[in-house]
Amino acid sequence: MTSATVALGMFAVLTVPQVWADDAARAEDAAEVQGPVVRVVDEHVSITASETPTSELLVRIAAEGAIEVRGRVTDSRPVTVEFRDVPIRRAVRRLIGEQSFTMRYGADGSLRRITLRSAPVETAPAARRPVNFQTALRRHPPIRVTGALRRQFGKSEVALTRLLRVVRAQPAGPLRTEAMTRFLRVVERDRELRRGLREMTSAQLVQFLRQYGGQNARDLAVFLRAKARDASVRQRVAGAMRALPRQRG
Repeated sequence: MTSATVALGMFAVLTVPQVWADDAARAEDAAEVQGPVVRVVDEHVSITASETPTSELLVRIAAEGAIEVRGRVTDSRPVTVEFRDVPIRRAVRRLIGEQSFTMRYGADGSLRRITLRSAPVETAPAARRPVNFQTALRRHPPIRVTGALRRQFGKSEVALTRLLRVVRAQPAGPLRTEAMTRFLRVVERDRELRRGLREMTSAQLVQFLRQYGGQNARDLAVFLRAKARDASVRQRVAGAMRALPRQRG
């Protein structure tokens, strides 16, 4: 074997590991350049991020969802997070912690603006504004529906007030039960609606049941009394039922 052959072999042994090392370094650099992945679909957020400032993630959410953001994050910090299809209100809360914010919706029910307040939520007891359940119901963003409800409406998202039309218009059966179940689930998961339902007076509750239940108002009341998780709501509904006539079989 000649000295040239030996030298060539040693060059190959030394060079190949160096090529692999260079490839690995380039892959790491590409991963760093790529940055966080943020997607917003139907006001549900998916994020994969490593050591990314929360303020930057909020900016990306706004850009993806065509949402205006006013104010600033008071405690922006690098975070490593990963979640999928989280409602945008919950996603913002995860990112900014206890900082207060409001969300404004357009006439079409789509989210238009998130306003960040400059100070965190006060922990001291404070007087709370009463919640008008009917108003909160009308301004709630459209909700997702599936199965028979989707076939009934011909689309996958409907307003809560429109969902209640099924309760008013449909005879007793699986479709009406599904509509009432979906309605109650949304109310109990939304802080404002949940509080508004709990704080309604008996007269307001009777008005709500008559407006959205029509001739099926008592059936809607019976369902709420049986299925509501909040004992105070069940008690209020039971009292309101005395003002609702029984349906004639």
